[in-house]
Amino acid sequence: MVVPQAPFRRPLTFPITQKGQVTMPAEIRLLLGVGPKDRIQYTVDGDGRVWVSAVESSVERLRGKYKPVAGQEHVSFEQMADDAMQDIADETMREMSAP
Repeated sequence: MVVPQAPFRRPLTFPITQKGQVTMPAEIRLLLGVGPKDRIQYTVDGDGRVWVSAVESSVERLRGKYKPVAGQEHVSFEQMADDAMQDIADETMREMSAP
């Protein structure tokens, strides 16, 4: 399949389900580089236009952040999960307090 080039010059129209859901067409998913379980972000600008972008996953943001500790052979999964959740909470608070 060929990945489409942006911007699209033809309108893409989608129905909204009773639950408020919209199916994103394959060409848009390819353009954004997203798939099942990935997240997207909607941003509304001052002109009322809605922008859609891919959101980097929490796991991707944390890749390479945790290194083995010298002299420590094993860190429990629970400790890694606690550390990761704290980092995500700290990052979220920084983003929320940014102007």
